[in-house]
Amino acid sequence: MTMNVGFASNTIGSSVSNLNVVDTEGEPEQLLGGSLTLSGSENNGILTATATGSLTAVGKENVRGSSSVTLNLNGNVLTDTSDGDTVHGTMDGSGTGNFDISVYNGGCYGSN
Repeated sequence: MTMNVGFASNTIGSSVSNLNVVDTEGEPEQLLGGSLTLSGSENNGILTATATGSLTAVGKENVRGSSSVTLNLNGNVLTDTSDGDTVHGTMDGSGTGNFDISVYNGGCYGSN
């Protein structure tokens, strides 16, 4: 995931790609092609964003077709080695279509 946070404009944008469906043990089970468009806002270090789009099952695994996905990301800008160089937050959402996706108690973390 690439997240561009525009502190001057208070906007968030970019995309989410290279996604996998994982099993209950956290092992990748199905590669998903496509990407989700990420958009949202930043206000005083608080991040709120939504990632939306269509993901398609790739490869010879059991899952076939595509799913229309919406993920909600909420978090904060933090400081690791320099001011505002890290983001941390939660993620939840779902997808419906030829296969369904449920994301709950998810997390996101990134650093510059």
